[in-house]
Amino acid sequence: MNEIYQRMILDYAKVSQRETADHLSNTDSIQLDNPSCGDRIKLVVERDGQLVTAISYQVEGCIICRAALAIMKQQLMNQTVPTINHLITAFSQLMMNQPIDTAAKTQLGDAVGLHAIVKLPVRIKCAMLPWKAISQALNGGISNR
Repeated sequence: MNEIYQRMILDYAKVSQRETADHLSNTDSIQLDNPSCGDRIKLVVERDGQLVTAISYQVEGCIICRAALAIMKQQLMNQTVPTINHLITAFSQLMMNQPIDTAAKTQLGDAVGLHAIVKLPVRIKCAMLPWKAISQALNGGISNR
């Protein structure tokens, strides 16, 4: 992987161990595992209607999963559910090495740096787990409304 992206992944992974979700209300939550790597995420998303106002999580996992989670949170905070669903699709396409439009690349921000993971196919699930979790949380996870 490119040295710049390796450094970025390390920086994000350092801040992503745990962000408590105890104070949130009006939440959607999900817990997902990646048994091939041992990653485990509990994700809690607070919304005001269609606007995501807070994302909190607990994560045990590899550095790629932790970094992907921190990056995802940064990019998706204060976005609407339809926008988030669009970005989830764009990120999935990126991880499948498919082209995405310039606007989506801009909105994905640092998440585009995770594209280097496609060179390590076994790690794609690690990068995708947070995005899969938020998709499931927003579109049918456990609701506390």
